[in-house]
Amino acid sequence: MYCSKCGKELPENVKFCNECGNAVGSSVEESNLSGKSDNKKNDKTPARSSGNAFSLVLGLIIGIAVTSVVALLLVLLRSVGAESKKSSGTDNFANTSSVQGEGFDTPEDAIRAYAEYLRDGDINGIYSVFAVESYLKHYDMKEAFEYTHAYQPYLQNTNNPILLLDGSDLANGINLESRKSYIKSELYKSYIYCMAQQIDDEEIRAQILSTNPKALEDEDIDDVISFLESNPGFKDMKIKDIMKPSDFGFEREDFMNDSADSLKKVLGVDDIENVSLRISFDGDDYVIFMVAARYGNKWYLVNFNNAVCYRLGVSSLSGGMVLYDSLAVSN
Repeated sequence: MYCSKCGKELPENVKFCNECGNAVGSSVEESNLSGKSDNKKNDKTPARSSGNAFSLVLGLIIGIAVTSVVALLLVLLRSVGAESKKSSGTDNFANTSSVQGEGFDTPEDAIRAYAEYLRDGDINGIYSVFAVESYLKHYDMKEAFEYTHAYQPYLQNTNNPILLLDGSDLANGINLESRKSYIKSELYKSYIYCMAQQIDDEEIRAQILSTNPKALEDEDIDDVISFLESNPGFKDMKIKDIMKPSDFGFEREDFMNDSADSLKKVLGVDDIENVSLRISFDGDDYVIFMVAARYGNKWYLVNFNNAVCYRLGVSSLSGGMVLYDSLAVSN
């Protein structure tokens, strides 16, 4: 028998090698132990391999599920983001109900409807005749600046308002109220103009229609209150004829066409037309001057006053409604 470690020949029945001290038979036992360990490892290998496969499959299933959920959330977030962006565009006006109506087939129909609502005292009806949401949606601010060559941010009640362009609900709501304010302010001017015609004193009437403030004496206050209580008599209004530029002595309309072309770009409309209507009340004839615009196949009023009345020298303080006899027009 030989030592498995140093190779020295050993006597029978010794337990340790006299040369190196190695336990006799330890190599065999270690080998057997090693074999048993390997066998155990081999025995467990299939089970562990099965567990790994199960874990892998389970991981894949969970991964796919998580990925699907994440993908779904991303789609939903994109959808919400798109809707949020859409709701912040110029098509949306702070969740308000529509101000403008369904439109009209002709510009003449639009101005007649305005006169009818004025006669009936229907302010919401008057709003509905005007392009409000469509006006704000299509208004081209860049074209407006190029047209006016001016930036006047606080003149919100003019024909060329400065719109807020950030697309938020707040900005859109402000723009909407600004548009309504323009309609109200011009309507107010026309109302005051018609009330002033009932005053016989030309100097006082001129003062009322002036932009310069008048210092009131104590005795004037009652007169002012009386004036503000007067009624222009719209309830008795009679709607007469549509008037063309030629009815005012304009045979050539080139200047109006040039103005219309520029305004079309600013308003972003398909067509535009100066339209005028003759009405009567309180025994006098008046003319209403308006600008009408076509969005798609429907017409709306867009501005008080038009190129015709400006050419006639009508004051912008009239709100687009003036006495027919005050115009330099041959009957």
